[in-house]
Amino acid sequence: MSTTTTFKRVALIAVAALGLGLLSVAPSNASVAADTLTVTDGTQSVGDTVTATSATATISFLPSDSTNDSMTITASLVSGPAANTLFPRLVLAETTSAMVNTTTPVASAEAIGQDYAAYDAVGIKGRAAAVTSAKFTVFIGSSMSSGVVTAGTYVVRITPAAQPTAGTAVAKDITIVVTAATQSSSKSTAQMSAGTTDPTDTTDLVAVVAANTAKTLATDAAANIEVTQLKSSGAAANESITAVITGPGTIGGGPTQAGAASAGRSITVGTNGSGVAFINVFGDGTSGTATITLTGVTSGTVLGTKTVLFSSTTIATLTATAVNPVVATSGTSKSSSSTTGPISVVAKDKDGYQIYQPALYVSSASTSVISDAYTAGACSWSATDLVSYCAVTPVAAGTANITVGNRASATATTPTTAVTSNAVAIRVGSTTAASMKLTTDKASYLPGEKITLTLAILDSTGLAVAGSADNTTYANVFATGGITSDYAFYTGSDTLTAVFAQLSPKTGLKTWTLFAPLQSAELTMTAIPGTSFPVAYQTANALGLTAKISVGNSAGVDAATDAANEATDAANAATDAALAAADAADAATAAAEDASAAVATLAKSVNTALASLKKQITALTALVNKLLKK
Repeated sequence: MSTTTTFKRVALIAVAALGLGLLSVAPSNASVAADTLTVTDGTQSVGDTVTATSATATISFLPSDSTNDSMTITASLVSGPAANTLFPRLVLAETTSAMVNTTTPVASAEAIGQDYAAYDAVGIKGRAAAVTSAKFTVFIGSSMSSGVVTAGTYVVRITPAAQPTAGTAVAKDITIVVTAATQSSSKSTAQMSAGTTDPTDTTDLVAVVAANTAKTLATDAAANIEVTQLKSSGAAANESITAVITGPGTIGGGPTQAGAASAGRSITVGTNGSGVAFINVFGDGTSGTATITLTGVTSGTVLGTKTVLFSSTTIATLTATAVNPVVATSGTSKSSSSTTGPISVVAKDKDGYQIYQPALYVSSASTSVISDAYTAGACSWSATDLVSYCAVTPVAAGTANITVGNRASATATTPTTAVTSNAVAIRVGSTTAASMKLTTDKASYLPGEKITLTLAILDSTGLAVAGSADNTTYANVFATGGITSDYAFYTGSDTLTAVFAQLSPKTGLKTWTLFAPLQSAELTMTAIPGTSFPVAYQTANALGLTAKISVGNSAGVDAATDAANEATDAANAATDAALAAADAADAATAAAEDASAAVATLAKSVNTALASLKKQITALTALVNKLLKK
């Protein structure tokens, strides 16, 4: 065998060996790398499960084989209070390139929020050959809805394990400190109602007006406050409450309203075991504003602040206001409700404090129009609005001045001092529609701008008809289709398709909120009168009554647009001129190049001619010299 052949074979063997070496760089047994376990301590309150202050555990690793490599973590209880019977739990909080499940092997991913019991081997598997991590919150409890019940310090051990071969991450301990139950100010509530009625979300009052008469029994409470303590988890808290009243009055507290007799001005109140406590408020014979502040004894959390205005029962002043100045002889516009009551009245004592639920009597100066004469029971107290609303008894069209007093008749001698309110004018109007008007609050609007469309219905004398809180008094104001528009209004606009009109008892008007179209337009709204109007009026307005508006940009915007357009035109003209100049420059350049070529050609011809002439002169000189030699 030649030396050359030997060298070739050795080289071939070396190359083959190198290739095999490159093909076998992977380890013979796949395993996780860079595996770490990171933990944080946490706190809980009795009853909590997962909160913002929960402990956490995060496992992270790099799989060399994403098909087979995985890790598990297990939570176990190392120590806790002597009375504790519960274990730690894990809740999946977030993942990165990971599937988490308790199945072996991990084949699917469970959702964020899934919880796992103590001693469960929770598997974490990579979705790809990339850094894989899973974060868990750690709490003491029996389930996601049932938290820790014993206060104290807990030590929880988180133990990681890698498959198929061991990793380097080691077990770590977490400390969770559980404190006595506290309440969350954002979820706890303190609701108040007048008297002994149980308050609710819809009847809760910030302030109550009550008689200052001294009382002590729970059945005589001027107001009662129901406190419901809730922690951030939503579970009930049972922290004791410090209740303090400043100003006049006293308070009492207990787990029930009926058991909360007057007990003083600063008291401590326990709950009923489900986070609920009641505080009753009582008069003590003095007038003024009382403020009741409720605070958690341990946490210091302010659960609520309420106000009760105590006054005497002796009226010193009465102030009347026309709330619904036009009433009808039928319908609901003359009742004493807060919606339709024609008159509101505020009664105050000699110190200027408002009187709770005063006894009032309504009288009319024109009984042929409104027949009330010292009418009793016409006024109803509104604990929400803190006024009395008074009804009237209309009998004929016209206007009457109405007063409200504190005596039952003109000859009554009690109360000692007669008090009469200011007079307010109430008109008895018609509910028979004769004509109508459609108006807008402006003539022109920007695109998308709010539009207020107003309907006024008039009687045969041209006066506004009485308002109505129902849909039947003016049931067919419009023909089928309601009010139409030749442009669609923008999103959020009220619908205009109803044929009835519910006129406000307070204003006698119906209003709609609309939003202008986004494009510029001359917009017309049309309303064809319906059968609520006389036939003659319907016939005369068969094509409909209209309200017209302009929709467009403001003058400034239009001017700016025009200026921008002019600037664009000028820029275009300048561009055209620049292009023309460029063309001329190109033509001049071409001409110059042509001239240069011509000059070059001429120079070449001249040089050729000169060379030829030079040759001729040389030849001639030689000939002359030759002749001279002869």
